[in-house]
Amino acid sequence: MDLLAEHGQDGSFQGLAAQQDGSSRAIAAWYLRRACTRAADLACTSLPPDELLRLLGGADARLVRNDSDLLDLIVLQLDDAQRELTQRGASRRLWDFDGDHGTPKDENTISEYVRDELMVRLRAQGFIDREVEVTRQLTGIGTRIDLTVTVLTATHPACTARIIVEAKRAINDSLMTGLHDQLVQQYLIPTGCRHGIYLVYWARPEQWHGSPADPAQLTRELEQQAAAVGAGLDIRPYILDISHPQSPQRRR
Repeated sequence: MDLLAEHGQDGSFQGLAAQQDGSSRAIAAWYLRRACTRAADLACTSLPPDELLRLLGGADARLVRNDSDLLDLIVLQLDDAQRELTQRGASRRLWDFDGDHGTPKDENTISEYVRDELMVRLRAQGFIDREVEVTRQLTGIGTRIDLTVTVLTATHPACTARIIVEAKRAINDSLMTGLHDQLVQQYLIPTGCRHGIYLVYWARPEQWHGSPADPAQLTRELEQQAAAVGAGLDIRPYILDISHPQSPQRRR
């Protein structure tokens, strides 16, 4: 049993635990926990990078060992959410329509949608806070983070991994300054967190007047900013396309 647990053979103990009762079942369950922990360690250390990223994108946090792994996981989950928006028409939930014309919902509403989608994909392995206050003002609202993602790591002993997400609508006046001025200077540095995502809600200009025409060029410019913030910080710009596939039919 020690050998099976050391090799991470958790499946061997699942059936065994179900067949036992009393103290025997408790012993089998203890070995099962050991095997599960060992299986997570082996998966994180022996898998090639592409396979590890595929598993990280499988919508749970069992393979997250540190902040960097969590950053990779959330980016892949955003990819999954993007497919939901574009291929299954979920993007319409993020627009207010008046006949054939629509306008995107406000930034807070879209961020709530993103948080809910990520929470589903985390499968209760972590939690996502909205509007966490970093600095407090004597009057009014202080500096608040859009999204903070925290999960328990698959390490022994377990600790926590955390990343910060700053979100901006593509027509925001501070779109091109928010990565440095807000995400880095106001959020990452004060909290000691070193991994973040600069999340931009974008739609095609013909649907959203003022939205940048070329999202690929916007991504390149933001990636250049991210590369220039300094060693020790890992920031990923992400353009989330919320364009709706077509205008709804007018009601008769």
